Amino acid sequence: MKLLNNIRNLFIRERENESNIRKAITDASNKTREIAENIIKKVTFGIFNGSPDDFEAPPIDLNILTAAYDVDSYVRQAVDKYVDQLFKEGYKIYGKNPDAVDYIKKRLDYMAEITEIPTEIFFTGIAEDIVKYGNCFLTKVRSSEDGHQHPELKVEGYYEDEPIAGYFFMNAGTVTILRDSFGITKKYKQTTSEEEKDFPREDIIHFYYKREKGEAFGKSFLIPVLDDVRALREVEQNMLRMVHKNINPFHHVQVGTKDLPGTEAEVELVKAEIENMETDGGLVTTERVNIKPIASDQVIQAKPYLEYLENRIFTGTGIPAIMFGRGDTANRSTGDSMTSEMSDRIKAIQKTIESSVYEKIIKELLLEGGYDPIINPEEKVVFQFNENDMDSKIKTDNHITFLFEHGIITEDEARQELGRDPIQDADREKLHYNLIGNNEGNDETDNKNEPKNQHSKDNKEEEIIKIFNYAKKNKKNNAKNIIQLKKQVNIILKGEKANEISKVFNRLEKTLNNGSDFETSLDIYRKVILKFI
Repeated sequence: MKLLNNIRNLFIRERENESNIRKAITDASNKTREIAENIIKKVTFGIFNGSPDDFEAPPIDLNILTAAYDVDSYVRQAVDKYVDQLFKEGYKIYGKNPDAVDYIKKRLDYMAEITEIPTEIFFTGIAEDIVKYGNCFLTKVRSSEDGHQHPELKVEGYYEDEPIAGYFFMNAGTVTILRDSFGITKKYKQTTSEEEKDFPREDIIHFYYKREKGEAFGKSFLIPVLDDVRALREVEQNMLRMVHKNINPFHHVQVGTKDLPGTEAEVELVKAEIENMETDGGLVTTERVNIKPIASDQVIQAKPYLEYLENRIFTGTGIPAIMFGRGDTANRSTGDSMTSEMSDRIKAIQKTIESSVYEKIIKELLLEGGYDPIINPEEKVVFQFNENDMDSKIKTDNHITFLFEHGIITEDEARQELGRDPIQDADREKLHYNLIGNNEGNDETDNKNEPKNQHSKDNKEEEIIKIFNYAKKNKKNNAKNIIQLKKQVNIILKGEKANEISKVFNRLEKTLNNGSDFETSLDIYRKVILKFI
């Protein structure tokens, strides 16, 4: 008896130790991350646009990009097309933990209400600033006052005592950054024509794209395009001057001949006639007056120069000419090839936004709600754009389904690859194979990867064996299951011998009602059905 008590106490102590270790890890999670943030320092130096002791401005005045977007159609269309393509198919917020996903959605929805910035416009604004400026700045507003936090959620501040209540945009052209000699950000400053304000780094979110190592600001792809736009506009302006100058050609009027020069009176007479002539009028002269246009047949051809500069703009923005309406002789195949190159750039920007939104927004919100995606990866919630290339999406989704059906990946892995939350038990009964049955899914995806004759005898036999085996595995001995099984057989056989098949299933139903073994009966009647092929 004493031995049993000792063994029992040993197990109790082990469980208590394990529980204490888990609790210690959980309690120390925030502390551990704070220590890591404080002890891991950069050992390389920053690259500064000015003195390291001063607030640093962007290497190019971002207000120039604002002006270009406002007045130039090429720049505006380029930015708008990128933003439109980024959100063409929308986005989703998902994760493995449905409670964590629901929590993030509620926080964002409530912030949208109290800040009067809809969530869709909020994310679109982030994308627009990143595309236009290569930078986006958000300021956090923290508050725990009544009405500033979702009434159903319990949240606590992570970096500060109070939790985040909302986010507001800062004009990227008004922001400067103070960093130490290692390039680590210490403060932000916003300066307008009337006032300025400093912000601690914890209260500012800085998204950036294509930022050089050691520098503070990202760089927009529009910066090198601006010179091409200016050059094109200058050529266009000169062309307009040329058109205006040559719309009424310059003429040289010669009075008299070499042998018999014109007198001053004759010259004055012709001059007066020309000056008094109507714009669309003409002169009738003798052989002593010779009128000849000057250089109107030697005007430079500006079209090649205009096309060259325009193509430089298309190249610089990464947008094919066909998306600007310059189709020329391009067929559909050529157009698809051109747009696919832009699609790659779109996906690169999407990846940047997705990772930044998670690291700089969602992660802190999760920590404020008691979720820790670092210690517990199951609690991770991500922001993800939907695939904007539908042809590619269909192929990818079909391949993922193929991998799942053939046991290469699990259901949760498949749904994660498809960008969907894990299926809940309450929703499982509404899935296709519970409502309809597993009839054609495998063959459809098999055929996409390994095409075969869909109407062969062997294929029909394989499908019938498969649905009978699924019925046995499902073990639902009821009238609904038998009716569904009969429908699937008729689908496979395309209605052939429907009366005979109906009689077979009627006999099967009577056999089962008389108490016969379910699996044995299915095996017997499956063989009967196979004889009809």
